[in-house]
Parts: sequence; structure tokens; C-alpha cells
Amino acid sequence: MATVLSSHPVPERAPHPSGLSLVDPNHSQPRRLLRHLLVLEPTPLLTYECARAFRAASYAIRPVRSWQHTLEWVEQGEIDGILLDLDAIDASVSSLNISAPRLITLLRRAARGSALTIAAVSKRDFSEVEDALRAGVDVFVGRQHSLLCLIQRIEAARVRQARRAFTLHG
Repeated sequence: MATVLSSHPVPERAPHPSGLSLVDPNHSQPRRLLRHLLVLEPTPLLTYECARAFRAASYAIRPVRSWQHTLEWVEQGEIDGILLDLDAIDASVSSLNISAPRLITLLRRAARGSALTIAAVSKRDFSEVEDALRAGVDVFVGRQHSLLCLIQRIEAARVRQARRAFTLHG
């Protein structure tokens, strides 16, 4: 299934081709409309433009100031993904008191095998951030790429993880 970004929103209760509604009005639990994506501050990724682009793709960006709080969110299991700015983490390693590779390793441990998508962006070359990427990053996009490219790769990684989970448990 592909994610389509359009300037025209699709109605929430669009009829399904088979005549069934995509929303069951008799279903008692509310649907979770947005996938939640944590972003560790400080980062230039937290802009109005970035938030709008992710919102259009059904992602809500949640800024987090502390890497410890990021781990807590992951342990609670309410997060679908994390977007890390490797340059910002490495630039503020003294104030954060943690390196990007160590943070990613801890996030993977906290996820306990759940389908958590970790995406990373950087201006640097792959070889310069290789340790962080090998620690458990699912998506790496250079800062020169568009937000659309980043969102599409995050969505593709999420779908791959869901298929893997279905294959293992189904």
C-alpha cells in the first residue's frame, strides 16, 4: 500500500469500493487516526512546514526535550516512530550526555521487539554516521532530500515491519 500525499484531503468516511464503509460506526473503540513520531530537540526539523508535511501523511510529530523521556515514550508503546537528527545529537552530545549510536541502541532495547521505526537525517555522508545507522536505524535520508522523500521512506519501512510482524505471528 502506498502513501499518497495530495493537497486535497481524502474524506474520512470515504466509501469503500465494495460498498462497505472504512469506518464502522458500531465499533466501540475509537480509531487511532494518526501515527505518532517523536522528534528529539533541539533540531531544525521542528518547523511548521515539516509538521504540515507529516500531518498530511497521517503522522503527528511530538517533540521531546530529553532522551530519557524518549525512552519512556517508547517503553509505553504509544509511539510508532522516532525521527533523529544525527547532526543535532552529535553537536549537543555534551548537553545530552549521550551519543547517537548509544541512544539508538537504547531505543531498540526499550522497544522490546515492537514495530518501532527509527529514521535518521544528517548532512554528513553515510560513512561518517555509519556507527549510528548500524545501531538500529531503519531509514536514513540526507538532509538535502525533500520531506516527501523522508516521509515515503518512513512509511515504506513501517509497512515492511508490519509485514515482518504478520509473517512471524500470522
